[in-house]
Amino acid sequence: MRKKLILSIFLAAAIVTGITGIAIIAADSPGSANDPLVSKSYVDEKFDRLNEIIPNLQPAPAEAYIPVFAVAGEIILGGEGTEIILRSGEAVSYGCAENGLVNATSGSELFNNAEILKNNIIIVPRNDGRGVRASTDAWFIIKGSYEEIKPYTSLEGE
Repeated sequence: MRKKLILSIFLAAAIVTGITGIAIIAADSPGSANDPLVSKSYVDEKFDRLNEIIPNLQPAPAEAYIPVFAVAGEIILGGEGTEIILRSGEAVSYGCAENGLVNATSGSELFNNAEILKNNIIIVPRNDGRGVRASTDAWFIIKGSYEEIKPYTSLEGE
């Protein structure tokens, strides 16, 4: 009796597996709705159209980093999305009381007067007066819009 039960279960499993396999093969067989056949002329037409389009595609203009020198006390305000990298000298974040600058290298946020580390990518999220202030004479490389604000120097005799 036990042998008949095991044999019946085995046969039922084999039948179900066979039917499932046939259904899968039939569903994706060449020429079916899921895998239609196409002619060589159709494929050639699509490639010809693609070859007409490709030469006319223009890459998006890529902005380059430009070197910017700042004297001690000078402020560089960045526009929205501007990237600033300190290359030499020392600098701190500026105008970031409540909302900071993004240090994309470390994944942190820099608030007002936080030290800017050399070779870290600093991103200005909005055009709202945030940027960096050179603590010493410094070189930056900058990608995006920015404005330099020279430090205030008093004239003698005033």
